[in-house]
Amino acid sequence: MAIQTSGLAETGREREMSVYLRGLVDTVLEEGNLDSAITLLDRLRNPVYKPYGTPRPHIRHVLYLALFPPPVTEAPASSAPILDTIPSSPSKFAAKYRQSFSLSPVIIGNAQNLLRVLVQTNSPESLSRALPNYGLTGIANLPEIEPIAEKDEDDGESELARLSRRIKDARSCWEIITENYIRRESIDDVPTNSGRKSKRRVAAETKVTFTRGESEHLPRPVADHAFPVLDSLVALFEKEELIMSSKHGIRFSPHFLAQVPASRTASGARWDVAAPLDAAFYCLQQPAHAILDLFVLQGAHYCRQLINLTNTIHLDLAMLLNAVSNRLLSTPPEVLQSIFTLLPRSATSLRFQIALCQSSLAHSSDGGPRSRPRPQVRNAPRPVPPSKDAVPSKDSSTLARKFPPLHFADILQAFSSPLSTSDPDPLVLPRKLHLKFFFVTAVGEMQENATPEERDPEWRRIVQSGELAKAIDVAFELPGKSSPVESHALAEDLKAMLSLVSTGWCQ
Repeated sequence: MAIQTSGLAETGREREMSVYLRGLVDTVLEEGNLDSAITLLDRLRNPVYKPYGTPRPHIRHVLYLALFPPPVTEAPASSAPILDTIPSSPSKFAAKYRQSFSLSPVIIGNAQNLLRVLVQTNSPESLSRALPNYGLTGIANLPEIEPIAEKDEDDGESELARLSRRIKDARSCWEIITENYIRRESIDDVPTNSGRKSKRRVAAETKVTFTRGESEHLPRPVADHAFPVLDSLVALFEKEELIMSSKHGIRFSPHFLAQVPASRTASGARWDVAAPLDAAFYCLQQPAHAILDLFVLQGAHYCRQLINLTNTIHLDLAMLLNAVSNRLLSTPPEVLQSIFTLLPRSATSLRFQIALCQSSLAHSSDGGPRSRPRPQVRNAPRPVPPSKDAVPSKDSSTLARKFPPLHFADILQAFSSPLSTSDPDPLVLPRKLHLKFFFVTAVGEMQENATPEERDPEWRRIVQSGELAKAIDVAFELPGKSSPVESHALAEDLKAMLSLVSTGWCQ
């Protein structure tokens, strides 16, 4: 179907889809022809028109289909419900449709593919309107992002519209990709258009999500079937990062920032990054074989976007460092190595790695916790709107964070701190060795990538005077008899690699 663009494609502006085209999609959805609706939305895909129509949120419907769990056994490919008899009234048809609502893997896969190509076609701003979020308002140079739960929208009369309100009930996009958030057996728990909740819905909301007791089961941060959707989210945020970088010279995604709960005053920096970190570390700890390698890379991209949020003053850097450090000190050494190896080598990422290694080494030396506490059931904080009398601070128009200069004396002190072998956990020592290695390599790489004007002469003096070489010898020195043989071998290997790499610095 050809659509007149009216020259808007050249200007990069998008406008709402026409009432006629939205009506076509609504009609197909209300008839229950889900596969046809996906095909129609794909044919209507155009960089000029916003696919998330107002007042009908079609992309939210597609998002629900993409997140719908596939059947355990192969289901019929047809998207229409199988009715053995013709209902005598529309109300009975709706009831019969609701009981038989099911999706085939073909429809789920087509919805996931549609999300992927929409990210390539349309702007992040238009697509992100379908995502649950905590909002982002009143910040200069950033788009106004309103939580979808507060939007007055007509979802439509179709069964899919009723079910997709489950997306609208979520607080963030991390919640909708968790295991069991959208379930095949819970379609009757969704409220109807009247706004009244069924008894089953009320009962479901009073249940604790995290079941404890004998099973000790916690929902996975990313459901097995939700990885394609997470991939589209990563691509969406990355596309917005590039736009922000070209407009303001700062690489970060405002819609990613809107996925982090606002502070209690709604004016301070955001800090609660538990949900995105859960998803990122879950991806990074997937078994490294076959297709799961892609999931590990996905987790690395995800971490990069979270790190890029540190470019702005609206994320609390100290809280992020503390949260990531606690997780690193409880991960296996091979996972820690994969994380640092896969992280990008940008200035932002290297600066974060330096601060993270320094914080983690100090934390472990102080006897900090090395295992994460059990997750507790709690509601994520809702943003508190600022008072009407609140006066914006002088820095409200400033987005970029000003990082302090590196203090190489403190870096060498943290790096060359003695290693202890008294810890009963055999993974603590290999973990510290890897942290020391990536600590100094990040410092050296950051200085090498800097322009001649940005390079610190103190670093050049430390390298050329041999002070760094002496610190490397001390940093990887282990007590002879009390250290495991494997740790000695690892320390010697890392020391040799670091000594070889450092010979090329400041040449």
